Amino acid sequence: MKIDLRTAKNRFFPNPSFEMIYSEAMANALDANASALHIDISIDSFDNPDSLTIQIQDNGEGFLDENYSRFCSLMNAVDKSHKGLGRLVYLKYFSTIEFESIFQKNQKFKKRVFTFNEKFDGEKKDQELDGANSTGASLLFKSFCNEQLKTYDNVVPGAIKTYLVNYFLPRLYTIKQSGKEFELTISLRTQKENKDKNFVNSEEGFSLNEL
Repeated sequence: MKIDLRTAKNRFFPNPSFEMIYSEAMANALDANASALHIDISIDSFDNPDSLTIQIQDNGEGFLDENYSRFCSLMNAVDKSHKGLGRLVYLKYFSTIEFESIFQKNQKFKKRVFTFNEKFDGEKKDQELDGANSTGASLLFKSFCNEQLKTYDNVVPGAIKTYLVNYFLPRLYTIKQSGKEFELTISLRTQKENKDKNFVNSEEGFSLNEL
């Protein structure tokens, strides 16, 4: 059964905050047992959101077959703590999200590439990789499709760091208690800075040692 993603995103997320893009991506990275997450933001100027691109990378398990199958089916969540709808938030702000994932299957590394948009039908391209020795996922958000960015905090690394750490604080503390590691880095590149809003070329980092 096919679902109209344009209708679904508006029905389930009529007015989502921009920050939900980051929290959804980080939640997926943590679910994939990632120990590192990198968010790289590029925008010419704050008042030119059409130039905005965001790349989010993690070193998790990648899009395994089971994970990809759930991704292709709305509300097909793995447990009660997940709703299986979060990726719809991406389409409220970007019309194109390019996914690239490296995962392991039958002791071989594979790369899986697909584009998520309103016409997404599950199509993907897989290929075996020779010489690969690590897994992970990369999401590239392109073609901003909302009217505007509401606040500088949407793209300022310090504000994003504070939001994500507060949002995931219990989960991050549990990860630390288990003896595992996790680090977060967020960078911003812009051609037109605004120092009064902390909208400057910068990078913020976080590790579990800060808890």
